[in-house]
Amino acid sequence: MPRIGVGVAAGEARHALETSDQIRQLAPQWMVCQVDLRLGHGHDELERYAALTRLIGASVVLEIITRGTLDPFGELKPVADAVRRLGLAPEAVCVFPTQDMKSVQPGATWPAMPSFHENYSAARRAFPGVTLGGGMAAYFTELNRKRPPREALDYATFTTCPSVHAADDVSVMETLEAIPHLIRSARAFMGERLPLRVGPSQLGCRENPYGASTAQNEANGRVCLTRIDPRQRGLFNAAWIIGYFAACAREGIEAVAFGDFTGPFGFVYRRGNFAQPWFDQQDGPMVYPAFHIMAGLSKLGGASLLSVGTSGIDSIAAIAAEKDGSTTLWLSNLTAKRQSVRLSGMPVGARICLLSADHFERAAADPNFMGGFGRQLDEQLILDAYAVARVDLHGSCSI
Repeated sequence: MPRIGVGVAAGEARHALETSDQIRQLAPQWMVCQVDLRLGHGHDELERYAALTRLIGASVVLEIITRGTLDPFGELKPVADAVRRLGLAPEAVCVFPTQDMKSVQPGATWPAMPSFHENYSAARRAFPGVTLGGGMAAYFTELNRKRPPREALDYATFTTCPSVHAADDVSVMETLEAIPHLIRSARAFMGERLPLRVGPSQLGCRENPYGASTAQNEANGRVCLTRIDPRQRGLFNAAWIIGYFAACAREGIEAVAFGDFTGPFGFVYRRGNFAQPWFDQQDGPMVYPAFHIMAGLSKLGGASLLSVGTSGIDSIAAIAAEKDGSTTLWLSNLTAKRQSVRLSGMPVGARICLLSADHFERAAADPNFMGGFGRQLDEQLILDAYAVARVDLHGSCSI
């Protein structure tokens, strides 16, 4: 199984620390923590990242966006000095100049900027002995247009956004079909031996390489290239994450990161950030449906990925893993239509936890909603629109 992680925007780190119980339960194995020198990030942001890793024990990858000057070491050294003063020991660093945050179309002139080798040499010098990742903090398309030298890196990385060209439900969910091809293409030009990491990815647009900014979405609708996507807070995102993670796992990705702890890409609700009327009316700590998926997949760290055979059901995502003598199978309905799934070879005593629209309010109020073993599993399983099921199988079996 790939390691599963969470992105952490600098502006959300403080809010994440205020939801300590929930993020402990989320328990990601790694965090992609952004340090954006365009915005003057430094000691304060790094201090919060250090507090987060002490709180939940996740390793930290620093994603550093420089101002793109011709002195990358001069930009990175103060960050590295602050990291050492705080006792923060990043698992890895990735460095991206600001020029790479905007797309340069074929045939256009590249802006003046440090070369890949200059950036990566500066990063090695500033963070000696630390794993170095590279590629693009933006999307696969940008990695494909500007390919870094594979020999200079310890791993390559990119993210995706499913709402660049269309934002309707069917189109966004269909982008999952492209994930294996993106990964295979990246391996074709970055090399089979260089590890790949993906993310943080989410339904909303993290940063728009194709325009001045992300799109406004005051009406809280389905809009291309916007940070505010209402489906991030719904069952749709839970089902989409299962499909995305399963596709990455099958392609041998080393680590995958999603979303954020809080905010527009978050798994934990926080009040007053953007239009979310139903959640704003509730009392006490609340989580979104995808919280339960992330928490469950995090528990499978170190598990052995199993093959899952499906027959004629392309619209059901599935991933299974074995750990400590037990097997866990996750299924999600990638459509708005009710679907019937027949499971073969299930041992007696298999149990199921189901997350669907009927359970939405309970799941939002209870971070432990999918923490138990659930009810006994029947051979036939009904999955409503964008529903997710976890099946627990004690003992070995074939799926």
